[in-house]
Amino acid sequence: MPDFDRPVESADDAAEHLRALAHATRWFGDPGETYWVLGDLTAIIHRLQDVLVNVAVAHTNYRDLAHTDDGNQLEGRKHAYGTAMALRQASLLVEEAGRRVDDAQSHSGRIVWHGATPAEREGPERERRSKTTGRGTKRADRPRPGRTL
Repeated sequence: MPDFDRPVESADDAAEHLRALAHATRWFGDPGETYWVLGDLTAIIHRLQDVLVNVAVAHTNYRDLAHTDDGNQLEGRKHAYGTAMALRQASLLVEEAGRRVDDAQSHSGRIVWHGATPAEREGPERERRSKTTGRGTKRADRPRPGRTL
């Protein structure tokens, strides 16, 4: 269950889920599933961008509390500022990555995958998606994935 008040635990959970996703995407029994993974990745990237900005803001908001290990507040504030700026730059790069993944999903949505059905392909057992449309990449019962707030 999501926990909106515990950032460290939520980050740990997200990292573990992304590790599982990295493992799961090493093989696709149905190449049409790539479309849905790309849509979810777009949402993940947008949320990651939000997290980067939020952590940058925290470093800015709490900069007066920042000190180095030896107690130097001026240096601590410089590091807080440097962290915030680096995170904001990372956010811009992640935004660009999001545009690229969204573009990839757009191309993927135009692909019709011909060949064996997912059950006939070799590889690990996978549950078949229900209600696929004629294109083979989109499910009629699921709206197009994308950014949600």
